[in-house]
Parts: sequence; C-alpha cells; structure tokens
Amino acid sequence: MSDLGKLYTTRDLAERYGCKARAVAEKAWRKEWPSTKVLGEYRFTPAMVEWIDRQHEHWPNEQAAEPQQPKPKAEPVRQTRQRRTPQPPPAAAGAGNNVRRLVAKDRSQRLRGAS
Repeated sequence: MSDLGKLYTTRDLAERYGCKARAVAEKAWRKEWPSTKVLGEYRFTPAMVEWIDRQHEHWPNEQAAEPQQPKPKAEPVRQTRQRRTPQPPPAAAGAGNNVRRLVAKDRSQRLRGAS
C-alpha cells in the first residue's frame, strides 16, 4: 500500500481552496477528484492534492488576468399571441337573467316553507 502518512480531510481542502467541505466531498463523490474513503469520509493524500492543484491552476473564484468583454444584449422577444380583449360578464347582458334567478329562488323558498 502507498505511503498514507498525512491524509487531508474535506475540511482541510475546503480551507485550502476557499470553498465548502460539501463541495469538496461532492467532487470526490462524482470521481472528479481522486480520493480515498476512510470510515465513511473522503481523505486525500499529498499526491492527490498535488494532482488537484495541477488540474485546477485557475479556480473559478479567481479573477482572470484578461478583462472579459461584455456580452451583447439580447433583443427582446416579440410576443406572438395577442391578448384577449376583456368581455363583459354574461350576467350584464340583460336584466332578464337576474329576474329569472330571483323568481326561481323565491319559488323554491315558498315550496320548502309550504311543506
């Protein structure tokens, strides 16, 4: 077995790279970073840490040396559907509907009261 003198934890690497321990564990879980699992937790040898350093010379939170040019603004999207014009409610079409409803309500109340 290889020399496992010093094993780094996810917290050690998180402090080293300025991220959360959960992000380090996720990289190891996805097998993006080499690691060894000891007692249910990921550990990293010095050789593994050197490999990670070589693979990621520029970290995402570091600003690039070259200034990035601004992206052109996208044209606004034209709406293809036309909005519906508001329609008057059906009850406002005529007073006859209201009268019929009131007569029917009155009739049902009289029938219930007579029984």
